[in-house]
Amino acid sequence: MGTSRVGPQATNEYLARMRERYERAGLDAKGALLDEVCSVTRYHWKAVIRLLRRPASPRLRRPRGRRVAYRREVVPALRAIWTAAG
Repeated sequence: MGTSRVGPQATNEYLARMRERYERAGLDAKGALLDEVCSVTRYHWKAVIRLLRRPASPRLRRPRGRRVAYRREVVPALRAIWTAAG
């Protein structure tokens, strides 16, 4: 019999449930929980620790690229000055 594959969404749901259990668990229970998650997901032990310790909601990232130097209201005036200056 072959092994069945589980999609990333199901894995994330499983990890979310385990994250709740991990937060409430004592030290001995955390070790057993880590062993269980490792055997189910086939992830390495330290990777599981990182996944269970991080916050449940993803962090918001700042948009990439250069920061805006001037507000939108100022840009037309700056363009006029720039074209007048030559």
